[in-house]
Amino acid sequence: MNIQAKNFLKKLGYTESDRLYFRGIKNRRAYKADYMLGEEWGELIEWEKNQRNVYVVVNGGGYEDKEVAQGRAIFYEHDNISKDEQLDLWKKLCLPQPTIQVDTGGKSIHNYWVFSQPIEIEQWKELQAHLLEFSQADRKNKNPARLMRLPGFAHPESDAKATIISQSEKVYSYEELRQIVPVPTLKNKVPALGNQNHHYKPEGILFPSRLFQHYKNPLALWLYARHLDKEGSGQAIFSLQSAAKSLNFSVQTLKGWLCQGKKSGLWRYYDTSQILGSGTWVKLFYTSSHRLAADAGLTDFGPVAEISLDDFCNHRLTILATEIELQELQKQSKFAAHCEAIAAIQEKLLIKKVSKAKKLAPKPLLPEEIIPATKMARVLWRSGCKLGVSEGFLSYGASQQGVADRRGVCTKTVQRHLSNYYRCTGSPIRDFRKCSSVNYIALR
Repeated sequence: MNIQAKNFLKKLGYTESDRLYFRGIKNRRAYKADYMLGEEWGELIEWEKNQRNVYVVVNGGGYEDKEVAQGRAIFYEHDNISKDEQLDLWKKLCLPQPTIQVDTGGKSIHNYWVFSQPIEIEQWKELQAHLLEFSQADRKNKNPARLMRLPGFAHPESDAKATIISQSEKVYSYEELRQIVPVPTLKNKVPALGNQNHHYKPEGILFPSRLFQHYKNPLALWLYARHLDKEGSGQAIFSLQSAAKSLNFSVQTLKGWLCQGKKSGLWRYYDTSQILGSGTWVKLFYTSSHRLAADAGLTDFGPVAEISLDDFCNHRLTILATEIELQELQKQSKFAAHCEAIAAIQEKLLIKKVSKAKKLAPKPLLPEEIIPATKMARVLWRSGCKLGVSEGFLSYGASQQGVADRRGVCTKTVQRHLSNYYRCTGSPIRDFRKCSSVNYIALR
């Protein structure tokens, strides 16, 4: 009797009198054999000698999907990442400790979470599919009669035996695992914002900056939920520990934001669950940007910027809101200056056609374009009423008073944002600290 194989099957809940279903596969030819757990497995030993892959139907019951009535464990495998990564992947996914981990002798490690009692096959099919989707594992492993490599037998390609490398006494109820494994979000389209280009598909998150004035810091958690919800379904599932790490806030702060956001209307509903020592998971149904703007009494979104997750963590959202308003004023000023330049060229060169004069004037930055928030200006030094800034700082026509009026804050706040510590030590926006050119402007 193969000790590794017997231990593995006992961990799956099989007893000496249970019938097991095996297959030996080589060059697309499959051989079948079924034995009791307590019997000698003569054919399996012959398969190994003939370099056939030895597999077992994990859930038992038969060789066909229709013959399998119960699920004994959920499991996954990855062929596209290293074994070292696979070994601890369950920790990164905030999953509980696997009951069994098996090194196949090939390039993957199989992880199993065994049920305390076998579950109905329809429940198993749904939960198994959700686990594979959540872990980005091999999606083929979702049929009830799925074959998995049997420990204790050699892998023909490497001659290394499949081995149990980790096992625990932990087994799980269906309810426990159902709470842990998130349900995939529905595939809906992201609603368009304001008058933006409907053909534009942003890679980052669209941030209507004027929402910050009304919803304050909890808006960061709203943006985080939108960041996770790639399909635009209106809901996101995440752990508070992971969100706290990404946003650089404490878990307690995020819990407070959940309450504040519910009162202010940032999300319609949220549910939290404490999962087996893995932390607090949140299922959050966030409110659409259009509804938030309407509730805030805004007639339009105002300037909308495309930002990334790194851009709005650690209290940077308020600085971003000021920066975006500044850029919007600058763009409008540049556009107005462009129109003035065209008129001046027409008058100076006696050109009647506007199209011809446009070619001679500097190219404008059109106000209706989405603002690229990837190059925030960096203050290099400050002395008295002067700033030393990077060349990304556009100063034409954008006074601090104009920004303050639009943001609903005082000019001192705007000045503080434009002279913020982050600017002096490196921009909140990635890859912009490489700027070295210096221009000089006076603070107004």
